[in-house]
Amino acid sequence: MSELVRTILCEQKVTIFTVDGSLDLVMEELVRIRRELQAIGQNVNQTTRVFHSTAGTAARMERLQEVATAYREVGMKTDALLSIIAQFSKQWLQK
Repeated sequence: MSELVRTILCEQKVTIFTVDGSLDLVMEELVRIRRELQAIGQNVNQTTRVFHSTAGTAARMERLQEVATAYREVGMKTDALLSIIAQFSKQWLQK
């Protein structure tokens, strides 16, 4: 505080830093979704490796079902991201 008073009295430039706490929850949600998408991607990669090393139509069909499920999860996470981005745009891109 005393440094601020000295700066003002000496008519020096005062720099003010502010933190917008309203973004904290948004950023936490985005980080969570990113981690979930990374985990889904790893699962798809593992399933693909198993698919290519598996002989037999039935076993391969099971792997394809796993990948289809993972892609549906990606779609839901993408929808959540788009929703967050839309809310963020409304809040921060107002004229």
